[in-house]
Amino acid sequence: NDLMEWYHEEKREIAKILKTLTITIRPHIDYISQFQKIISIYDFISAKAYYANHIDATSPIINKEKSFSIINGIHPVLLEIQRARNKTVVPLNLNMDEESRILVISGPNAGGKSVSLKTVGLLQLMMQCGLHIPADEGTSLTVFRQLFVDIGDEQSLENDLSTYSSRLTNMKHFVRFGDAKTLILMDEVGAGTDPVFGGAIAEAVLNHIYKKRSFAAMTTHFSNLKAWASERDDVLNGAMLFDYATLSPKYVMETGKPGSSYAFELAQKIGFQKEIVEEAKTLMDQGVRDFDELINELQVQKQQVQEEESSLQKKQKKYEQQFEEYTKKKEKLVAHRDKLKQEYQEKATTALENLNKKFENIIKAWKEDQNNKALIKRFKEEMELEKATLKKAQEHLKTQKHARVNNGTIIEGSMVKFLDGKGVGRVLELRKNNAIVEFGNLKTKVKLNEIVLVNEETKKSPEQNFTQKLNMITGKSQFESTIDIRGMRMEEALPEVERFIDQALMYNFDQVKILHGKGTGVLKKSIRRLLKQTKAVSTYKDELPEFGGDGITIVEFS
Repeated sequence: NDLMEWYHEEKREIAKILKTLTITIRPHIDYISQFQKIISIYDFISAKAYYANHIDATSPIINKEKSFSIINGIHPVLLEIQRARNKTVVPLNLNMDEESRILVISGPNAGGKSVSLKTVGLLQLMMQCGLHIPADEGTSLTVFRQLFVDIGDEQSLENDLSTYSSRLTNMKHFVRFGDAKTLILMDEVGAGTDPVFGGAIAEAVLNHIYKKRSFAAMTTHFSNLKAWASERDDVLNGAMLFDYATLSPKYVMETGKPGSSYAFELAQKIGFQKEIVEEAKTLMDQGVRDFDELINELQVQKQQVQEEESSLQKKQKKYEQQFEEYTKKKEKLVAHRDKLKQEYQEKATTALENLNKKFENIIKAWKEDQNNKALIKRFKEEMELEKATLKKAQEHLKTQKHARVNNGTIIEGSMVKFLDGKGVGRVLELRKNNAIVEFGNLKTKVKLNEIVLVNEETKKSPEQNFTQKLNMITGKSQFESTIDIRGMRMEEALPEVERFIDQALMYNFDQVKILHGKGTGVLKKSIRRLLKQTKAVSTYKDELPEFGGDGITIVEFS
C-alpha cells in the first residue's frame, strides 16, 4: 500500500511540475509557435542539402521554354541499391523540346525501359519540389503544370478493375485533361489485352496527345507504335541498346531509331528449348518478323559503325599529332638546311675570293716575266694540289656515304641499298633469290646480289622519313579496301591483286575485299592460290550471302 501511495504521489508531483512549467511559458506561446515553424523550415532545408550531398546532386537549370535536357541523370533509389551492391548505375541522357516532344521507348525486357521512364518522372518531381537532382551540371528542366503517370499495375478487386481497365481509365483521363503544360509518362502503353486491339487504341491515344501538344514519354513492344514514331519528324524513337554478342542489355538509351524486343534471343539466353523457339519463329507473322530482324540488323550495323568511327577518330587524332610533329621537324630541317646552305655559300665566296687573289698575283707575276718557267711550273703544281685535295675530299665523302656492313646477313627487316649506293629501303619479305624491298612508299622486287646491308648512319634522313610517313598517311586515306577485278583475264588480275595486297600491307589494313564475281570459278581459285602462298595472309573466306557470297573474297592479315 505504501509503494502504491508513493507511486501516485510521484505522478502528482510530475503533473505539478509540468503544470508549473506550462503556466510559466504560456505567456510566450506565440513566440514558441513561430520558432517551431522557423526551426521546421531550417530542418527541412538542412535535410535537402544533406540528401543532395549524399547522392552527389546538382542544381538544374530551370528554363522557360518547353524543353528539357538530362545529362547523365540517375534514378536516386536505384543509386542507393547499387551502392549497397558496390555497383555503378548506367546514367540516362535525354533531350526533348517542342520539335520532339513525344518519346516512344522500345527494346528488350529487363533492358531499362521502365527505369528510364521513372528516372525522367522522378527527376522532374524532385526539381519541382525544390530538390537538387542526381545529374551532371548543365542539366536543364522546365516546369509542368500537370504530371500524369501510369506505371505499374493498378488492378482493383474492390472497384472491379482489371489491369487493362485501369490503363484505359488512366488514358481517358490523360486525353481529357492533358494540355501543352502537361508531362505524360506511360509504361507499356496499350498492354494488357489483345495486341492488335491494344496497339490500335494506344496509337489513337498517342494521336490525341500529339494534337494537344503535350509532352509524353512511353514504353512499348508494339510494332505499330514504333512505326508511328518513325513516320513523324517531331516524335522520337528511343531504343534500349542490347549486346547481340553476349545477349545481354546495356541499359543505355539511344534516340533516333526503334529497338527490338529480342524475345527469341532472350529465350535462347535463359536456355529455352531450341525447337520451341524455332517453332515460334515460324508461327510469327512474316512482316512483323522481317521488321524485327531489320531493327536487329540496323542496331548491330550501327554498333559496328560506331566502333569503327571511334577507332578511326583515335587513329585520325594520332595521325594529326604525328603530322604536327613531322611538320615541326620539317620546318627545323628546312631552317637547318638554309643555314648550312648560307654557310656553304659564305665559305665558297671566301674561297673564291682567295683563289681569285692568288690567280691575279700569278697573272701579275707572269706578265712581269712571261719567260719564267719556274713560275709556270709552280702554278701547275698548285692547281694539281688543289685538284688532289678536292678529289680526296670527294673520296672521303663517298666512303662515308657508301659504307657497308660486311659482318651480317640480309634478313626480313634489314636496311639495304643498291650496289651503286642509290636508295635505302627495308626488306619486307625474302623469296628464294629475291627480296621485296620498301623504298619510301614504293615496294619492288629485287635480286639479292643487287643489294647490300647498310649502316644505321646511311638510313633515310629525318626529312626523308617525314616525307615517307606523310606519303603513307596520304596514301592510306586514299586507298580503297576493295578491289574489283571482274572481267579481267587471270594474267591481268593476279598482278593487280598482288599489288593491291602489297599496298594493303604497307598501309597496315587488317582486312580487304576482292570482288572477282562467281563465273566459272577459275579466277577465284587462282586468287586463293596466290593468297595461300602469301605469308602475311592469315585467313580468307567468302562474304556473307546477303552481301555477295562466294563472288567476294574477304582477306584478313596476320
